[in-house]
Amino acid sequence: DINLAIERNDRLEKYYNKDHILYGILEFAGRMIALGHVQGLIGENSKICFGSTLKIINDKMRKIAVFFESCGIKVILQEDIDSQVWIKLRNNSTNVIFGLLRLTMGQGLIAQGTEEVMKMVRDEVIAVAKAKGIQFSAEELNVNDGKTPINPELYSHLPSTAQDMKNKKKTEIEFINGAIYREGLKAGVA
Repeated sequence: DINLAIERNDRLEKYYNKDHILYGILEFAGRMIALGHVQGLIGENSKICFGSTLKIINDKMRKIAVFFESCGIKVILQEDIDSQVWIKLRNNSTNVIFGLLRLTMGQGLIAQGTEEVMKMVRDEVIAVAKAKGIQFSAEELNVNDGKTPINPELYSHLPSTAQDMKNKKKTEIEFINGAIYREGLKAGVA
């Protein structure tokens, strides 16, 4: 699950020193294969991105990056990770669409009209981020033409929001889309 870094960091700062808080994203999916056991759906585009709330890189962070790299996962360690977090948020904000359609990612992306709705949702997320002063490189915004990535290993993947809807469980819609909404209100974005 992903939440806006600012909401989570504000909560964590009540209990921990800022110099102990790292945040970022995992850019791969997973599926539960048994209770307490999750299989990562790792592909060539999979990555872990993280940084510090203080916008610095130190030796402890470099050691964490080396550990994950030794496991065969691409790691991006950046002083300012906010753009990566918002790109991931942009991608995950469309998970609800797959749940409403009751389709896997691959099936949903070829369904007529889905791409247009997804683009509107993604554009709103980026508008909120930009209003908050988050800077994006052209490369970040244009990966996969700005669309939700669909790696071959994810074609048959049902995103977590869709799984929760299918299983009639509490969803992460408030956690993801609700956070975007609240940040949009603060930033003056409709």
